[in-house]
Amino acid sequence: MDLERECQIVQDAKCCRVGVEKVEQGFLINSNNLLTIKRRSDFRRIYHRGTRIFSHLLIVYVLRNRVHQTRIGISVSKKIGCAVERNRVRRIIKEACFHMVISIKKDIVIVAKPSIKNLKMQDVWKDLYRLLEKNRDIW
Repeated sequence: MDLERECQIVQDAKCCRVGVEKVEQGFLINSNNLLTIKRRSDFRRIYHRGTRIFSHLLIVYVLRNRVHQTRIGISVSKKIGCAVERNRVRRIIKEACFHMVISIKKDIVIVAKPSIKNLKMQDVWKDLYRLLEKNRDIW
C-alpha cells in the first residue's frame, strides 16, 4: 500500500515539473527556457522600436529587453489562410525556434509571410538560421 502511494507521489511530482509554468503576467516559460511574448503592448513596442530583418518567408524584429532572457513572439496574419493553416505555420515556426539554441537575450518577434504556407519545418528552419547568421551584427 505504501509503495503504491510513493509511486503515485513520484508520478505527480514528474507531472508538475513538466509543462508550462507562469513566470509573470503575459509570459510563459517553455521547456527550453525561452519566454513567450503574449501581451499586445510588448508586440507593439518591439514592432516600433526594434530592428527589422527580412527574408522571403519571415520578418524578424529584434529589441533589447530588461529581463536578460530570450523572449520569442510569433505573429501569423489572416493572409496565410484559415485558422488551421495559421496554427500549422505557428507550430512550425515555434518548433524551428526550439531546435535552434538561441542565446541572444533579446526580444524576438517572428512574423510569417504568406509564402511560408506550404513549406516544411526544415525549410523554415534553414531560412530562419540563414537570416540570423547573415545579420549577426545585430546580436
